[in-house]
Amino acid sequence: MKTQSGRSMIEMLGVLAIIGVLSVGGLAGYTRAMRANRANNILDYVNRCFVEKRAQGDGISAKDGEDCAGLTGQSVPQGIDGDANCARAAGGVTTCTVTLQNDDMGTAFAQKLGTTAQSGNHFKLTGSSWSATSASSAPAAQST
Repeated sequence: MKTQSGRSMIEMLGVLAIIGVLSVGGLAGYTRAMRANRANNILDYVNRCFVEKRAQGDGISAKDGEDCAGLTGQSVPQGIDGDANCARAAGGVTTCTVTLQNDDMGTAFAQKLGTTAQSGNHFKLTGSSWSATSASSAPAAQST
């Protein structure tokens, strides 16, 4: 009697199907991790900008309305639409606004902040608290 060794086509297809399912799951996890990393980078960037603007002292600075890249000397992280903007009002209140490139980034950023994004991708930092804002309430960049 002759014995056969090797794998059948059905067994190989089963193995390939399992590998495909694992690959899709890994890709989804990688995408989620990269989005969370971008949200962390944006949060750090805007917080540094906020601290720099607040350190300029009371009163309106000549740098009011300057984009964060100019204040911090850093490049704009991936995920921000344009740049974040920080301004210091005469009363000493510092406010930073940031608009993200898309609603997916807005969702990841909102999860990082522990808040919910309204209409997606506009955020404002006032004092020490972040809030999601609508596009109409996000102030435009001021220039002096």
